[in-house]
Amino acid sequence: MLQGHKPEAAASNDDTSRVRLAGRQNLCLIRSGQDWAATRDKERNLYLHDIQPVLEEGMTYLRDQGRSLGCLSCRFMSVLDTTTGEPLEKSFGLAHFDELAHLEAWAKTHPTHLAIFGGFMRYVRTLEFQIALRLYHEVSVIPADAQCFEYINCHPGSGLLGS
Repeated sequence: MLQGHKPEAAASNDDTSRVRLAGRQNLCLIRSGQDWAATRDKERNLYLHDIQPVLEEGMTYLRDQGRSLGCLSCRFMSVLDTTTGEPLEKSFGLAHFDELAHLEAWAKTHPTHLAIFGGFMRYVRTLEFQIALRLYHEVSVIPADAQCFEYINCHPGSGLLGS
């Protein structure tokens, strides 16, 4: 069974700048990426103006209001060039859910994900299923003893600290 369980208490030491958290049983992690570097003209315009804003809206919702859905933390990030530090035409969302069932429920029923998925389906139909956009989803369910969370000089709401 992949049901999640919250740890008894967060572990910390006398150094208030460093906080360690115990793992959560069956923590669900999703990384969902987008690469639009190969898109051109009509497809690029559709992605940047129709898909990306809806995706960012969904990630913002999970970040700001996701706790009631079982989302413990969500960040939407731009990928940067390792040499110049400039943004590439790639992004990804990284979210922690307290269990797989809550991620599945958000994906199947929540208006923010339905808008993302519905927008993508319109996108591929408009482009007659000939797209250069590259997407991926990586989902992991991680046992508590395989997790290690340590926060150094972080705001109390950082990452999983607020959960």
